[in-house]
Amino acid sequence: MGYLEAVTATSMQLSKGTHAVPTNAVFIDCAADGLPKVPEVKVFDGNKITLQTVRMCQQVSGVNYLGRQPR
Repeated sequence: MGYLEAVTATSMQLSKGTHAVPTNAVFIDCAADGLPKVPEVKVFDGNKITLQTVRMCQQVSGVNYLGRQPR
């Protein structure tokens, strides 16, 4: 039915029509940038550990990877 153009409490307006939605429907915008670019910092810096993404979209495995690295 096309691209989503607008959402109301009762419907989704799509580029090729309208679709009714259930009461209390939840919409999630997956087009948002969930992993913005941030300045590069050391993970291990003295007695400070900075948790960060080291593999694209793999935060949990990234922490596992970091925990196995020699310091």
